[in-house]
Amino acid sequence: MSVSASNFPALVMPEKRRSPRVEVLGRLHGSVVALRMSVVVRDIGSGGFSIETAMPFPDRSVHQFRFSPADGPDVILSAESVHTLRVSPGDAAPRFLTGFAFACEDESSRQAAEALVLSLVERSAVPTAAPHVSA
Repeated sequence: MSVSASNFPALVMPEKRRSPRVEVLGRLHGSVVALRMSVVVRDIGSGGFSIETAMPFPDRSVHQFRFSPADGPDVILSAESVHTLRVSPGDAAPRFLTGFAFACEDESSRQAAEALVLSLVERSAVPTAAPHVSA
């Protein structure tokens, strides 16, 4: 008997995020402040972000991150790790994808996170072409 992917139902993971994310690869640089370690920021939303690194982060660990947008001021925000997943094959150098939830303890931190996300969302919008006017 042959086994194929069509013999099994598709595994659909429910969306657990409370807010949508925008992909920011290359448009937002990040680092873990205490470790002075650069990270690859994959996506970000008003509730949190995900990063790719060579090391895993323990669940529920809180870190400060410096976000450096291409055309704006740096923003330092705290976030708590929610999950970590190894994304590299077993024989390759380890790479991990970790999801973080913002841990904004005061209103100014919440506003800074919202402003950062909003600026990235606005820059990711695809501009519409001007309507063609014929003479």
